[in-house]
Amino acid sequence: MAEDYFLNNYKTVNVSGDVSNLVTKFMHRFLESGRDKNVFERVLEVGALNGEHTHFVKHNFSQYYVTDIRTPSQNTIEDLNRRGFIFQLADVENLPFENGFFDRVISTCLLHHLIDPEKGISEMLRVVKSGGTVDILVPNDPSLIYSASWLASTGVRAIVKNKFRESYLNRKNEHMQGIRFIDALLQKQIDRNTFEKKFFPKVFNLNKLTVLFRFTIVKS
Repeated sequence: MAEDYFLNNYKTVNVSGDVSNLVTKFMHRFLESGRDKNVFERVLEVGALNGEHTHFVKHNFSQYYVTDIRTPSQNTIEDLNRRGFIFQLADVENLPFENGFFDRVISTCLLHHLIDPEKGISEMLRVVKSGGTVDILVPNDPSLIYSASWLASTGVRAIVKNKFRESYLNRKNEHMQGIRFIDALLQKQIDRNTFEKKFFPKVFNLNKLTVLFRFTIVKS
């Protein structure tokens, strides 16, 4: 079910697959906030799907690997190549890169999809160099405000396309890990690395109406 949904409906139904959507723009800009003045020579993005996040990366780089467990269309790969990005098939839980190869690793709305998010976190930290940065964006699903925002954006699109039930079931099936569990896994990195957590909206806490969390780990 998930494979068919992503192949046939993701780009047109899910707002996160549409780089022109205001919700998508905010989400990706939230992750990139403060990064435009940095220089990261080698960058790895995991779970990148069709490379939506690449449109919001403003900092300089020499190599930027866009990876996912699914291969995008040839047109998408060619577009990424034209814009200076390299697509490579890769699983975040078993990355085909040597230790300390990257200056920055990016994960956008991925960890809650993983069966073993702790392995994914471990792999991201393995391939980033000492002093390198891992930036992770995770939605607060389930939560009241996330569910409401999903309904008002992706949900409406799904209704228009007569795909609401399929889209809803895909979300519930794919979002396997809650933010509490992911937050606990990432908090384990505090003692060994520099760790920062930001969230939106700022006035709400984890248990109430927060929509997005951004975690940054600088590897010691």
